[in-house]
Amino acid sequence: MEERAQELIRQLEQDVLNGDVPIQDALRKVVILGGCSGSSELREWANKELRGYGPEDDVPEYRTLGASLRIDAIVGPRIVRSQPIDPSALPEPIRDQIAESVTLRMPIAEIEKTARDAEGDVHLTFGNSVAVAELMNRENGDPYQQIISIYWRVSRSSMAAIGDQVRTVLAEFVAELSQSMPPGQEIPSAQQANHAFHVAVTGDRAQISIQAPTTSGGTTSTIQSTEQNANENSPEEDPPLWRRLRRPGVILIGIATIVGTIASLGQWLKW
Repeated sequence: MEERAQELIRQLEQDVLNGDVPIQDALRKVVILGGCSGSSELREWANKELRGYGPEDDVPEYRTLGASLRIDAIVGPRIVRSQPIDPSALPEPIRDQIAESVTLRMPIAEIEKTARDAEGDVHLTFGNSVAVAELMNRENGDPYQQIISIYWRVSRSSMAAIGDQVRTVLAEFVAELSQSMPPGQEIPSAQQANHAFHVAVTGDRAQISIQAPTTSGGTTSTIQSTEQNANENSPEEDPPLWRRLRRPGVILIGIATIVGTIASLGQWLKW
């Protein structure tokens, strides 16, 4: 078990530094390492990245991307594609439910494949998009001016960056874990693994003392904090780690002024 854990850490380091190794392979090693160390938090995160996040799961912020709302429509004899539309122009019942951002819950492999196969920006529909288009057409009432589809348009590069963000989290995790393990220790403890994971995804280095076994007996390793946790004395329970994940620079799309386009669309949609 001890040799296997050390080998997993070595392999994980090699995988995250090699861009040719799929990030899924590295995440599977993290699942096993989480089991060896007893870190359920680490194992849960890796499993969710591999299998996808459920409807009720908290999702890391790096999986929420800026997106512009777009429509395809028939305008007389012409078909107009990928026209930007502001959420405020949507029917009132659903206006506050659709924003210019999208959270991706699918497995990381699906995200990477979508970004890799896309020839340009990616079009993503939402669950009730057909109903929204039908409602807008009924409110418009003109059979010669019909919305065909409504969707988000997301930058291909911003989707590809999600996999890179996960790889960076894993690199920081390995670096922090190696620093916290004293010479002679073969298997990281759950406390060490959880702390390394916490640092990797939040950047928060709260000071902790870790009792770790060595070849010469028990020893205590202290990881020095570079900043104090402002909420360390708060009586409130800490939120799940997913809600505290750092967010990289997200590419915002379509949030620039589109008043002119909306005005022209309004002439035939009667907004």
